[in-house]
Amino acid sequence: MNKHIIHLAAVAWANGGTLSGARLHGVNLREAVLSGADLFGANLRGAVLSGAVLFGANLRGADLRWADLFGANLRGADLSGANLRGAVLSGAVLIGANVRGADLRWADLSEAVLSGANLRGAVLSGANLRGAVLTGAALGLGADLSGAEYQDDTLSARIAAAERMNKHIIHLAAVAWANGGTLRGANLRGAYLRGADLSGANLSGADLHYANLSGADLRGADLIDANLRDANLIDADLSGADLHYANLHDADLRRADLIDANLIDANLSGANLSGAYLRGAKYGGDTLAALIAAAERMDRYTFHLFRLKDGPHKVMAGCRWFTVDDYRAHVAAEYPDTDKARETLDILDFFERRLTSE
Repeated sequence: MNKHIIHLAAVAWANGGTLSGARLHGVNLREAVLSGADLFGANLRGAVLSGAVLFGANLRGADLRWADLFGANLRGADLSGANLRGAVLSGAVLIGANVRGADLRWADLSEAVLSGANLRGAVLSGANLRGAVLTGAALGLGADLSGAEYQDDTLSARIAAAERMNKHIIHLAAVAWANGGTLRGANLRGAYLRGADLSGANLSGADLHYANLSGADLRGADLIDANLRDANLIDADLSGADLHYANLHDADLRRADLIDANLIDANLSGANLSGAYLRGAKYGGDTLAALIAAAERMDRYTFHLFRLKDGPHKVMAGCRWFTVDDYRAHVAAEYPDTDKARETLDILDFFERRLTSE
């Protein structure tokens, strides 16, 4: 690598101490220390910068297509408008980095630490964000991800885990084109977004399986057809969010705010709605007023009893949306005189007692 460092120094000397606009295509700068370097508009296409220290570096408008930045330290770096298409940033640290308007299509950001980073206007189509930490970042449509704080041990653990990785994890997800920082169709499986402000964000079709969105602000967010299976949405604000066709199977929605949310055709089987606020939410052609009670059969089939804004109370169970009387008729027609029937009827009896006590 020495000859590359010498070349770098020569280029900087020729440019009056700056590397702005330098042609460094394919250069090997693995583990190089370039803190504060001025690489504005530099051509670093295909460059090897794995483990490099680029703390506070100016990479604004730089060409970093297909560059290897695995485990690089880009804390506080300016990458605004940079072309990072297909770049490997797995395990990289971009805390407080400015990535505004950058092209991150098909980039590998798995396990990257983006806490406090500015990602407004970034293009993330096909990017792999599996396990990425986005707490405190600003992401898409002016969304501000502030409010969630990181535990030092959690951050250290993620950085240490990235350093232990001995190979790149490249997982290119085929997702829809994204403009203006949208996360439509993005792979955010297992992402840590606790306390994130994603109000108004476009997350339609996004994979948020196992994602931690506890306390997140998702007001008015587009979550149509999103996969939120097993997601942690405790205390999340989903008021006015569009969850049409969303998969919320086994999602934890305790104390979540779902006021005026669109839940039409959403899969809520196994979801925990204890303490959730549901006034004005739409489901099954009805407008909900409140959750009255919930119960679970031995086979883990969950029943929810709702008070409606207009009309009778109704029971949600899997894809079923019946009044208590209609549910009794369904049991009699489909599986009478079975243990399943007896347990279901016990639950319906319990619901009726709750209605009587209201």
